[in-house]
Amino acid sequence: MTVYRPSEKAKAVWRGRHAAKIRFLEGAVRSSKSYTANDLAIREIQELPPCNVLISGYSITSVARNVVAEWKRAIDPLNRGLFKTVRDDKDEYLTINWRGLRGKKFYIRGAGKENDYMQVQGATFGYWLADELTRHCESFVDMTLSRLSLDYSLAVWTTNTDHPLHYVKRRFIDDPAKYRVDPLTGRALLARWTFTLDDNPSLPPAYVRALKLTYTGVFYKRYILSQWVMAEGAIYDFFDVSTHVIHEYPTVDRRYVGIDYGTNNPTCFLDFGMCDEPRPRQPRLWSEREYYYDSHREGRQKDDAAYAVDFADFVGHRRYESVIYDPSALSLILAIKKELARRGVCLEFRTAVNDVLPGLRTQARLLNSGEYRVGAACTQTTSDYGAYVWDPRAAARDGVDAPLKVNDHTKDVERYVVHTLLGDEGIDYERALR
Repeated sequence: MTVYRPSEKAKAVWRGRHAAKIRFLEGAVRSSKSYTANDLAIREIQELPPCNVLISGYSITSVARNVVAEWKRAIDPLNRGLFKTVRDDKDEYLTINWRGLRGKKFYIRGAGKENDYMQVQGATFGYWLADELTRHCESFVDMTLSRLSLDYSLAVWTTNTDHPLHYVKRRFIDDPAKYRVDPLTGRALLARWTFTLDDNPSLPPAYVRALKLTYTGVFYKRYILSQWVMAEGAIYDFFDVSTHVIHEYPTVDRRYVGIDYGTNNPTCFLDFGMCDEPRPRQPRLWSEREYYYDSHREGRQKDDAAYAVDFADFVGHRRYESVIYDPSALSLILAIKKELARRGVCLEFRTAVNDVLPGLRTQARLLNSGEYRVGAACTQTTSDYGAYVWDPRAAARDGVDAPLKVNDHTKDVERYVVHTLLGDEGIDYERALR
């Protein structure tokens, strides 16, 4: 069990916390920035008079996982019911029955959708903790800043580093005016601290070495070195057939099928195997078989009913834990269910977690760690790795990272399955040490 020890960077944040209204903690994964922000927020909120507190993230689920769960472990480890959700006709908020936190309303809000700003419109906050700030929509940030209108209002932001043209970098980090001290308040709007992986003294050295080995390219520069860099070239530039493709498969504990659906574009099914306790140097998850139909290449377009027949033939009567499908494939899923019912086959269907960049990061990490491999029979899946690249126009135009929508269908299926099944997990420490 890792025992947290405050880093010198965390101590610097505490010493400088009065210098600005917004304290911005950026940097590498597992660098203790989130722990520092959570600790700082709890202590500072305890000192405030009764007020509304906003805790935001990409989604309510991510806030619950990254912030609220950590607060519960710190404040209510015995599960005494100190955290209660209050719902009335117009409001939903959290109360915390703990010293200094009583009498305050904690609003847990997602900020990853364009209309999420409406959730905070008209409110007034004494404190704002923003988790994963670069995944917040700009409109949400602008609206919330206007809601920090009390004399004592404070904010703490955390994020991993991202694209250098991201609005957070352009509008806040790179604006000298944000760091100027206001003579009336004696503080600046923004103070910034950059955390690196080596700033966290609580992590075992072997874990740090293993974590560094699981990232490469732009992911390494951002999530390990804490750099704001542009994503360019091949997304999986490290992919090596001799390393990442397997010809023999471990014993299967569970099977999954992934679906990426296209009408004018290709449609792809992938069959995945998974073992719960893989041996050293064996993958935990792998693809075994693929179905790939490109109507442009074949000269004939298929409808949902035809794809449903192909899918039913593909799965046969094998046992699967679930079918993980493209969220836009609802019409195909209905056709597939109808065809399977006709054949007397019953399968569970699960909508894929479709967070693109986190999904790409998960897949890169698992390829690097050896936990995910591509089956030799999946020839289209393998060949697409060399042509799966970042979209330079999206980077230059919008300051965002996005894959070019070419040669991406097998990659989408992999991402759906890999991220849905393993995306919330950190590096497997025991496996990394083998």
